[in-house]
Amino acid sequence: MLRKTKQRSIIMDILRETRNHPTAEEIYLKARLYMPKISLSTVYRTLRSLVEEGKILEIKVFGENHARYDYPLEQHQHFYCRKCKELIDLYGDFYYPNNIPHKVEEIRTIFIGVCKDCLKEENDEKV
Repeated sequence: MLRKTKQRSIIMDILRETRNHPTAEEIYLKARLYMPKISLSTVYRTLRSLVEEGKILEIKVFGENHARYDYPLEQHQHFYCRKCKELIDLYGDFYYPNNIPHKVEEIRTIFIGVCKDCLKEENDEKV
């Protein structure tokens, strides 16, 4: 485990308080409010170490050229809307393999489609 630094504390606080799965650049902009001299490379390095330690999740969505980050308060999956690009937390039993002869420690699934808000907009436009 790496030592606790002010940068790590700030980044962890941002992720605990932010439920919209920010990118490293978004985290950097918020971190600068608390620590104006923090660099983008420090944010990337810190995020990488937090992911490696299992403290946060790195979420990569096919078709996006940046990762997003999540502080997992509880087990959940994600839904990515192709239309509005929103990454939404999903809670519930969506997929749990019963026949895997191994010890499953976590499941990471990203459902991809169109969210209910975008579907509603599409349906409203048709009327």
